[in-house]
Amino acid sequence: MPRKTLPSPYRSMMTAADDHYHAVRSINTHGEIAHANAVARELLKSGTASTQAEAVRMAADEVSHTQRITRGEMVNRAARKALDKRAREEAASSQDRAAAITYAPPALA
Repeated sequence: MPRKTLPSPYRSMMTAADDHYHAVRSINTHGEIAHANAVARELLKSGTASTQAEAVRMAADEVSHTQRITRGEMVNRAARKALDKRAREEAASSQDRAAAITYAPPALA
């Protein structure tokens, strides 16, 4: 059974869409550098980043993520599909091994 560490994805869908909207509007209006600078400052102010260098890295990641989403890339979906496929293959392989172990030909007298 998978480990559940996050709440239902439905709780954060609107927040994610709203945040993406504001990121795109800000980048289009003020440019990537100004937006990343403002994001870095917000990350420091909120305590999400503990150093300026960490805030700059995180802000650059936010801009890159916004650009990927805007291009229609869905890396998280692709990753989940790959993991689900691997889990199904491992489960099938495990069942095959279990079936091979439990089968014992009848003993010859």
